[in-house]
Amino acid sequence: MILYINNVNKPETYSLSFNTDPCPAAVVPYSHGDKNNFYITNIYYKGAVIITKADTLNDAVAGTFQFEGYSNDSKQTISVTNGRFDFLYKP
Repeated sequence: MILYINNVNKPETYSLSFNTDPCPAAVVPYSHGDKNNFYITNIYYKGAVIITKADTLNDAVAGTFQFEGYSNDSKQTISVTNGRFDFLYKP
């Protein structure tokens, strides 16, 4: 799963929609055997990422996320709920 959020430096809620740069959110369901079927957010299928920890001193970020995604290839939707992450990053 790929979530693009730029310039995270404090706890905040970030919207996932068509306007999220460079690409809002994308899910590639490898577990379903279809590596070319991307589910993305757009103006109709939206969501949010809530950054709960943004530690720029130790390069750590944590948060939760949820969104509805749409596949242009299969014309299907996916609902991602109760997602969470907690990781270190390289600036």
